[in-house]
Amino acid sequence: MLGQYRGLGREIRLLVVARGLTRLPFGFLRVVQTIYLASLGFDPLSIVILLTITSIAGTLAVLPSGFLAYRVGLKRLLTMGILLRAVSWTIYASTPNYGFLAAAAVVGGFGNALYFAPLHAFTAEKSPEDRRQAVFSISSFAATGMAFVGALMSGLPDYLQETLGWGVADAYRPLFMLAVVLLLGSALALAPLRDVKKELKLRNFVRMSSRRTIGKFAVTNGLMGFGAGFMIPLFSLWFFLRFGLTGAFLGPLFAASDATTAVAYLTAPRMAQILGTVRSVAATEFLATLILVAIPLADQIPLVSILFVARGLLMHVSMPVQFSFMMGQVESEERALLSSIASPPLGLVWGTPQSLSKLAGGFLMELGMLSLPFYLCASFYFASIGAFYAFFRRTEE
Repeated sequence: MLGQYRGLGREIRLLVVARGLTRLPFGFLRVVQTIYLASLGFDPLSIVILLTITSIAGTLAVLPSGFLAYRVGLKRLLTMGILLRAVSWTIYASTPNYGFLAAAAVVGGFGNALYFAPLHAFTAEKSPEDRRQAVFSISSFAATGMAFVGALMSGLPDYLQETLGWGVADAYRPLFMLAVVLLLGSALALAPLRDVKKELKLRNFVRMSSRRTIGKFAVTNGLMGFGAGFMIPLFSLWFFLRFGLTGAFLGPLFAASDATTAVAYLTAPRMAQILGTVRSVAATEFLATLILVAIPLADQIPLVSILFVARGLLMHVSMPVQFSFMMGQVESEERALLSSIASPPLGLVWGTPQSLSKLAGGFLMELGMLSLPFYLCASFYFASIGAFYAFFRRTEE
């Protein structure tokens, strides 16, 4: 099974390292960001507004980014996105002022768009056609493995506050600064790679040969993105509100989810060979959504933790082959555009509805309705999975 990952080349190794370095800070930031803001005294709706600003900024920038990606250069756009994200976390490290945090949200949203729009296209361009699934799998393995390491760091602010008596802002500042350093390291790892540029004329943007395929992905991922917004970005906030859990507990929990998912990523190409890409994606996401529905019904932390890890594993295990499948359904010069329209987490049809549902999810939590976001999320997930299977059941990579 592991033989397919050997001999992938220097450029792919550097790309994997760069992606891993961007995901390590994600490992702790997804846990501590909302808890940090709540610890400063911001209410759930104010916190979700900041997250929504990031989503809206990213959504506004992602389509132009996808169109310009091949003209500007995929690597150049990736690097610009990484640097903007570093600026955003520098602001977080500098001040707890809500106005400046809102500015950081805008900058971070633009950075996310510039990074995610060309990411999968650049990975596909660097991959041998017959080993594309393997490249996406090893890249996802490295990214999630580094997120696992980052999640383990989430308890640092608790330690600094409880043991050394640091204030909230001071206790979280080292993690925000570490995020900046790691992002700069990612940009350096990308530097030796050859850039990829192609012409994509305006008429191709309007009359794409793959527009029907992109439209199908837009429907399935739009439904998934809208559903996700109700709950998935707010998981750590939900744990904090429901059980009073902070990074000291949630860090290892998220790390456990990352560790199991990272290992499972290595099996993704084999699973796709046995079941088929479309059936693999539909089956694992369906089971994950059933578990999502069960989480708010459990009231014991150990059981909720097991369900959380199982849901993450099943929901994400087929993600590498899904991204490879998407990139294989369109012409190479249209890949960045497809990502900017339909790919999570910032594709236009993913990010726009998620911005709205995320705001709704925060409002429901503000009202104390902690279970309803799960059910709303699951209902749209089921619709998305059904549409994906209906559209692509006769299509294989």
